[in-house]
Amino acid sequence: DKKRQRGNFSYRRKEYSIALQSYRSALKFLNTDQYPLLEQDTESSIFAEQYIQVQNNLAQVHLLNNQFDQCLDAVNEVLKHDPKNIKASFRQAKALFELGNYDQTIPILKLLLQSQNNDVERDKINDMLNICKTKLEKYKKNEKEICRRMFSSPSSTTTTITTVKEKLQSKNIAKVENKNKTAWWTYVAMGSAVLAAVGLAAIAKYR
Repeated sequence: DKKRQRGNFSYRRKEYSIALQSYRSALKFLNTDQYPLLEQDTESSIFAEQYIQVQNNLAQVHLLNNQFDQCLDAVNEVLKHDPKNIKASFRQAKALFELGNYDQTIPILKLLLQSQNNDVERDKINDMLNICKTKLEKYKKNEKEICRRMFSSPSSTTTTITTVKEKLQSKNIAKVENKNKTAWWTYVAMGSAVLAAVGLAAIAKYR
C-alpha cells in the first residue's frame, strides 16, 4: 500500500513518470492473476480493491501522458474485476475517443449516461457524445461521396476521355496545317526567285 500511496503523492505533484513506477511496483504485489490463492480468503477482497484502485490510477496517468493504448490495457484490467466501475468506463471511453474509435466510444458513453452514479460527469459525456456523432456522420458522408465517384456512370468518364482526345487531335491538325501553310509559302517564294533569275538572265542576253 505504501507504493500506491507514493504513486498518489507523485500523481498529485504531477510527477507522472515517478507515479507510473510506483503504481507498477504496487501491482507486482497485488496481481490476483499471479497469486490466485488470495481470492479465496477475506484478505483477497482487500487486495482486489487495491488492485482496482492502482490500475485505475495507472490508467489515468497513461491518459494524461497521451498513452491511450496503455490506458485501455489498464482499464480493461479494472473492468475485468469490476465491470460497472464508472471511472474505468469513462477513461476507456476517453482513450477510445482520442484514438478516433468513435463507433466504440458511443455505446460506452450512453451506458454512462444511464448510470445514477454521482461520479458521472454528464456534461463532458454529452459533449463527447455529440462530437462522436458529428465525426461519424462526416465520415459516412465522405465514404458515400468516395463510393459515388468510384462507381459513377462510365459514359461520363468516356465522354471526358473523348473530349481530351478530340482536343489533342485538333491541336495536331492545327500544327499540320500551319506546317503545310509554311511549306507552301516557302515553295512560292522559291518559285518567284527562280522566275526572277530567269527573267534577269533573258534580259541580259538580249541587251
